[in-house]
Amino acid sequence: MKIVFISNFLNHHQTPVADELYRRLGDDYRFISTTETPESFLKSGYPDCRAFPYNILAYESEEKRAEAQRFVDEADAVIIGSAPYSWVEKCVEAGKQTFIYSERWFKRVPRNYFSPGLWKSLFKYHFRWSRKPNVSVLCASAFLPKDLDLFGLYKGRRYKWGYFTECPKLDIEPLVAKRDRECIDIFWCARFIDWKRWDLPILLAGHLKRAGYKFRLRMAGMGDDSGKAKHLIGSQEIEDCVDLIGNLPNAEILKKMEESSIFLFTSNRQEGWGAVLNEAMSRGCACVVGDEIGSAPYLIKDGENGFLFKSCNLEDLTEKVRLLLDDAALRKRVSVAAYETMQGEWGPRGAVSRIISLLNKKLFENGICGLLKK
Repeated sequence: MKIVFISNFLNHHQTPVADELYRRLGDDYRFISTTETPESFLKSGYPDCRAFPYNILAYESEEKRAEAQRFVDEADAVIIGSAPYSWVEKCVEAGKQTFIYSERWFKRVPRNYFSPGLWKSLFKYHFRWSRKPNVSVLCASAFLPKDLDLFGLYKGRRYKWGYFTECPKLDIEPLVAKRDRECIDIFWCARFIDWKRWDLPILLAGHLKRAGYKFRLRMAGMGDDSGKAKHLIGSQEIEDCVDLIGNLPNAEILKKMEESSIFLFTSNRQEGWGAVLNEAMSRGCACVVGDEIGSAPYLIKDGENGFLFKSCNLEDLTEKVRLLLDDAALRKRVSVAAYETMQGEWGPRGAVSRIISLLNKKLFENGICGLLKK
């Protein structure tokens, strides 16, 4: 079985699955990057994944593009996150098992309803592709099925999917117990832009300080609103318990997660997936997550391995965080359950086993052998 994954560029949120596919398939697997990794992403701490052995940089030259096209032509199955429509069309018409990998379509309502590009792709491609039995959708958002339901697309060929980040083995209970101090560490990590709702953690911190809680909120990241965030911290008079720590390499972000008891994820519905939630759960953080974030309904079992709060609702966010601050046993139970979730069904090895099983089934149904290298 030969599998090709096409997307804009390879990043550290995709490499755990890509590494596992390469381990299982060897040279029968390739990732094709269609665009250069943005320099702004590299400067903000993204690891540089361009030199990975299975990554074909199709944008670099005609020779590389031809190499990529050859792998696509020879593939039994193609997973497509971002690619020229001509490539997708060729795979679909050739009868290849084609998986469209997508976050939710309507991140901005009502703006997306008036997007010419969306309506063009619906009428020119999706209405036609949806009738093809070889085309399926990997839903990298719990809300994408609702978008597809609006148009009756890909019924019976939608699969629960997402991002599957690195899930290291940790001695989780001692790690969580070590965090039980009088002053509780809370962590937030994102760009300082409006839809990440950076204001919510700061306003939360103001409420918590006035209520007498002892905590330290660290906020990692940069963005256009960094100055506004600093001003809001001053107006709330919480400089003594909130730190803006700037951009950090991903390895340092993960270390901060391991040190933190509570992780806040406050984005609104524009957060298509949010792989930072995978990372925080895999480090055993007790996560409090906006309920319109794409990954939230998939990853969080409310009250068991994390808490959901009503999107953008400061009162509900504050209530859920206070529950965790007031109850050390609850913090520990939720933290351990979060870690176990990521070690199980949401780990990259399990994800690859499931996608290969699905592809084997589909290929055998079509009379194509799907036996794998072990």
